Amino acid sequence: MLPDLVENLRLLVASQYAEADRAAICGRGNFILPPSHQKLRLTVADWKALSELQRQRVRLAVFCLMNEGVVGTKQSTSTDSNLTVMHHPDAGKKLGRRRQPRADRTKQKKNCDCVKKRKTNSKQSALK
Repeated sequence: MLPDLVENLRLLVASQYAEADRAAICGRGNFILPPSHQKLRLTVADWKALSELQRQRVRLAVFCLMNEGVVGTKQSTSTDSNLTVMHHPDAGKKLGRRRQPRADRTKQKKNCDCVKKRKTNSKQSALK
């Protein structure tokens, strides 16, 4: 019973999103396209003439953020194919940071006390 309710609510929300998308693309309702996307606007008759695959392509052209010009970005799709997002491999990193090579992390400082002790111990053992 509960899984049926969840599925019905999911279908209801999906249909509401599709209706809002259609209203925005056709210029009806509360949603409008920004001026940069006005060239993608369709009439209601044109929208009705499109197949479902063509409608999906129009929705993606209007609402999907395409970053093909940005080097190193690609689309990542969830395992159940319900969500597709732009993947940025450098996201979440501080600007100007680089990965420090392992050799740089393991070098000892020249003026460290442990280096001085080793030098004095080696000199004392050589004198003995």
